[in-house]
Amino acid sequence: MLARNLQVQLIVIACVLLASVGTARAEKGQWSIGGVFGVGFYSGGSLNDSLKAIGFQKVSEGWEYGGSVRYGVSPKLSLDLEGLSINGKGTTNSVTPKFQAEVNGIAVPLSLYYGLSPTLSLFAGAGPMLKSSWSSDHEPSQPLWPASTAR
Repeated sequence: MLARNLQVQLIVIACVLLASVGTARAEKGQWSIGGVFGVGFYSGGSLNDSLKAIGFQKVSEGWEYGGSVRYGVSPKLSLDLEGLSINGKGTTNSVTPKFQAEVNGIAVPLSLYYGLSPTLSLFAGAGPMLKSSWSSDHEPSQPLWPASTAR
């Protein structure tokens, strides 16, 4: 719980710092490159429903990193293409051995940025998920639940 609160506090601090500087944009006809690093929060859908049903921790957050290329269409309008690695984990320590579920993917969104003011931009984007997978890590020689509930 403490780690989650610390992550939320770090995200809020990063947002405040980013809001206090000028927008990163490319002027008309110019290109720019950038890096992306942060924490993502996930819904997880049926994977998380299944994990929750058998008593394991859901995959609800994880580190994300990548890069972007931006092109300035006009002084206030830019197109941005990102490549983003998504790495979510959910660890259940209440079982022996501990159980860890992971979700990994590569997203490639194309976004449109519009500068509302020198320090505020509005953006919207969408794109494909080129690779997505999930995996789990535990010692298979030991059951994760009592033998009476194993199937």
